[in-house]
Amino acid sequence: MKRDDVSGLKFVVLGAARSGVAAARLLRRHGADVIVADSKPAEEAGAVRLELDALGIVSAWGDDLAAKAVEGRDVMVKSPGIPQTNPLVLAARQQGTRVISEIELASAFVPQGVRTIAITGTNGKTTTTAMTAHVLNACGYRAILAGNIGDAWCNRVEDVGEPDAANSVFVVEVSSFQLEDLEDFSPQVAMLTNISPDHMDRYDDRMDLYVGAKANILRNFCGDSIFIWNATDAGSQPIAERCNGRIWSFSADTFNDGLAAGVEDGQVMLGSAAVLPVKELPLPGRHNVENALCAVLAAAAMGATSGDIAKGLRSFPGVEHRIELCGVREDGVKFYNDSKATNLDAMEKAVLAFEGQPIVLIAGGRDAHSDYASVGGLIKERVAQLVTLGEAAELIEAAWGDLVPTRRAGSMAEAVRMADEVAVPGNVVVLSPACKSFDMYKNFEERGRDFKREVDRWMTSAKDAGGDVSNKKL
Repeated sequence: MKRDDVSGLKFVVLGAARSGVAAARLLRRHGADVIVADSKPAEEAGAVRLELDALGIVSAWGDDLAAKAVEGRDVMVKSPGIPQTNPLVLAARQQGTRVISEIELASAFVPQGVRTIAITGTNGKTTTTAMTAHVLNACGYRAILAGNIGDAWCNRVEDVGEPDAANSVFVVEVSSFQLEDLEDFSPQVAMLTNISPDHMDRYDDRMDLYVGAKANILRNFCGDSIFIWNATDAGSQPIAERCNGRIWSFSADTFNDGLAAGVEDGQVMLGSAAVLPVKELPLPGRHNVENALCAVLAAAAMGATSGDIAKGLRSFPGVEHRIELCGVREDGVKFYNDSKATNLDAMEKAVLAFEGQPIVLIAGGRDAHSDYASVGGLIKERVAQLVTLGEAAELIEAAWGDLVPTRRAGSMAEAVRMADEVAVPGNVVVLSPACKSFDMYKNFEERGRDFKREVDRWMTSAKDAGGDVSNKKL
């Protein structure tokens, strides 16, 4: 997509969620002929419909009107949650309509001189994106978060004025869904945290389709572009092999001449420079060492020094819903919200982060075609008690129920109560679902906040009752 093309084309934005509305708003500002189409009935559109009306943007609601809105359009901006098999997407392609993502559209409006760091991967991308932006800001840059984290990129892409361009950088988290429909998107730095099976329901259980979508981040790479990847992650290797630009590899296990960053003698290394001791990183777990190495290399690619990078890493506060401490019982039992762990690999990383601390694990939600039995050994070794929840409870119990004492909860409130009852000093209680949230919640954020509310409610109740936790009840 070219910015100069916008005013002369007819657009349909398919999907009136966050990124779709942002795309329509950007197109409208630049004089485009734009219609927003959504298959939900008009009576369910609520405030979104009123917002579009106030902006003078035509909207079409319901299957029939949405289908008519697609006809005769030059370009469709497809919201990431809509699969390629959607009938309206298929109809658009059949009539010759170009289909692009909101990420592709936003990239056409990046001001001259402003650089873009795009971050993808199966797990860790949200923490890595937030950490990278934080480190860059600590190093004196103006880092603007966008994409799959925070605000849609179309809402932020015009936040930079020309005088600030040289010192500004977009740090954009991109999912496989957002990478499916690209034309010209080409970040100066692309980062891949890791690859493991995820969203197999979207990709018909075909890992090659998922990997192919992720590999699109390199689609328009050139010789000056930098690709940052985890050299010890076997799943990332097929994508790294497609890179036409410069490759900066890292490893949390070692450091050698073939790596741009790594760990040596307990130090985070950038080239030959020691950045800081691993023990000074603020977040626990080996996976957070990997996230930090990503941020180190991204900041170095922008020109930051190792000393400034170290200051940024030390002050990083973490990310909501990713191993987020949200309560401490009077006897020292800690409660962590890891609702962002929407797949098995993310849950595994959370469990590994608490070495030497037996876990009371709350897991479950909507199954994503996961092989729960594959991590049975880890569950038996690290988990002291299991509380299951949601649609996948029975599947999880079938895989882990004989390995660890297990209870099933009917609600988040009950899950917190059950976990509290069995947790003893030295344990940690961790919500790390290994599942999607859509059986009970709109998204993982809503699930995580519900967990935090329930933990807070139990903590408050305990204080009101005199704070006696000797019987393990808050």
